[in-house]
Formats: sequence, C-alpha cells, structure tokens
Amino acid sequence: MQKKHVLLCVAGTTPAIITESLFGLWKKNITKGEVHIITTVEGGRKMHDILLGEPVESGQIARFNEEYNALWRFKPEYIEVIKDSSGEPLSDIRTTEDNLSTANTLFAAVVKFINNDDSILHASLAGGRKTMGYFLGQCMSWFARPCDDLSHVLVSTEYELKKDFYFPARTDVEAHAHIDYAEQPLVKMGSRFKDLLHTDDPLKDGIRYEDAVNLFQRYLRDQSGEADIRLCLAERAIYLDGCRITQTLSPLSMALHLFLCEHANQEAGHPVFNPNKDCYQHRNNLAACLQRCQVTESRQAKGLSALTLPRNRWPEHWQREGDEAFVKLRVKDMSKPLSELKSALPDGYSFQVRGEQKRKTSSIYYVQIDPDRLTIN
Repeated sequence: MQKKHVLLCVAGTTPAIITESLFGLWKKNITKGEVHIITTVEGGRKMHDILLGEPVESGQIARFNEEYNALWRFKPEYIEVIKDSSGEPLSDIRTTEDNLSTANTLFAAVVKFINNDDSILHASLAGGRKTMGYFLGQCMSWFARPCDDLSHVLVSTEYELKKDFYFPARTDVEAHAHIDYAEQPLVKMGSRFKDLLHTDDPLKDGIRYEDAVNLFQRYLRDQSGEADIRLCLAERAIYLDGCRITQTLSPLSMALHLFLCEHANQEAGHPVFNPNKDCYQHRNNLAACLQRCQVTESRQAKGLSALTLPRNRWPEHWQREGDEAFVKLRVKDMSKPLSELKSALPDGYSFQVRGEQKRKTSSIYYVQIDPDRLTIN
C-alpha cells in the first residue's frame, strides 16, 4: 500500500511558506497528501482566509492543486492553534510558558504522525517564531524515521518581497529556480528514542516535551557514569537521579534484579550468575531477596517463590531428596521472570540486566553498576 505524505508546518502570519513548501515537494515528485499547520490565533485566521479560502477550498492550496495537478487535502481542522496550559488559544508566543505550550503541541503532533506507519512526515520549519522551528526540529530528531524529513524553504529576495506571491506558475521555469526546498541534515533517532522513553506511545503514557528532555538528560548522565541509581523495593521501581525510570516491576522481577545487583554485579567484583550451576549455592541469597521484595510465600513447593518456604514445610519426598535437588528444580522457574525483567527495563541504561547464552541449555546473567552510584532501600 502506498504511504500517505503529510506536510507539517509551523507558521506565523505568512501563508506563502506553506504553498512554497508544496512547490518544493512537487519538485521531488510528491504531489498528494495532507497539509497540517501549527500556529497562533492570528496565524490561524490568515491560514484559513488565504490557504483555505471562502468558500472553503477556494484558497491558495486549491489553486496550487489546480496549477500543478496535485491532490493536497487541507481542511479547517488541519489548522491547529496552540493552547496555553489552561486551554486558551495563544494569540502570540511571548512568555516562557507560551514556549513550553508550543513545545508540547509540536511534540504531540510529531508523535501522532510518526506513530502512523502508513504515513511519511515532511516537517517544515520555515514559518513562525524561531522557537517554533527549534522545537519542531528537536522533535523530528527524536522521532523521525529514515523516510521522514525536515526542511526549510529558501526563496530569493526578489520573490520573497512580492506581496501576493504564493508559488510560481507551472510554465514559469525561470521562477522555479528561485525556490529551494532545502532538506536539513538530521540525526534521526526514531525507535531508538522510544526505547529510551520505554514506550511505543509517549502521548498515551502522558510524556510531554519537557519530560522527554529530562529523561534524555538523565540517560546521558547515566552513560557518563554521573547519575545516581536507586532500587526502591517498596515501589518495585528503579530511580535515576531521583526520577522514576521504570514502571512497577513484578515482585519476582524486582527480587531477581536485587539479587543480581548484590551478588552478580561485575563492577563490584562479583562473578556472573549461571542459574544451572549457581542456584544452589545462592539459595539463601535468593530467598532473602524474594522476601525483601514481598514475594508471597508459596503455599506449595512450586515455582521460584518456593525458595521462601521453610524446610519443614516441604513435601516429604523433597525432604528425602535433599536441599540441592529441591533448589535445582527451581532453575527452570527462573527463565520467565528473568526474561520479563530484561524486557521490563529500558534499553541502553547501565542498570540493564545483561545476559549471554553459553550453550543451548546454559545462560549467564549479570549487571554492571558502579557500587558508588547504587542505593537500595
């Protein structure tokens, strides 16, 4: 199925940058899709009156479609006016709070379009205030996929100063050379940034622009070895520099992470943990970690939580077989919570559980956390 092209523009009160961007896309053989605009109250009026027109679809975008045999859709609801924190439309961007509202609006717009796998996003930073272009560029760097692009339309002075110039006539070849659709070099983090946020849908999870900035800054501090790491056993969560990074882990997953931090942390000089070989010698450590993470005591001698059972409550046949046989049976019960633990932690952070499969039936697990950075409470 052919993907839909979406042109997303930031705009002030100069509608021409929209149609000039469409002309730039036409030069790239992109002639149909949707046009979406982020602007202020006054900008919204201008976009509606000039680009949409009255009656609707009689404005400059309709004229462009006719001139270039294009099929760009543009509706009143495709003009989004930025709202402040109380939900009031912004007449202009004048304060720090206005800037933040703008950033959050652009963040949401970029995420919405990029989360649609059936679309290709073309973002234009040619219009509006400088901060609008900056925020749009930053959001594109975070989320853009290889197919998406960020552009600026460069128009020669001669045409830029023409009051009623919106795009050149198709037959005016000389004028074509005066408009340049300049793609901007862009570091496209795409899905990698979503991995750092540990979500496929930042909007659904309530993440906004400033949250993304703070999370990424903490990630960089973590990579440089500066961030403090805290395992909060009561909440079954991990904090980085005082900010909760993980969702609530299961009791078993939290207990295993605690165990690895205290007994399989290579930065603390511990050996790696091989469940097949080391479970028995660590049986008391594992049981203690399970109890500290509120793992419910097993009513039967089944599952990993059975390690918390007092020996006098084991079934008689296990009491006859002995401790080692009982503990070794628990090894198979570790695979699922260890796998869940690895997937529950955001990729790329230093507290991530590391593992290697040595043979088909043997894997090792460990963490690499500087003990001076680690707090457990």
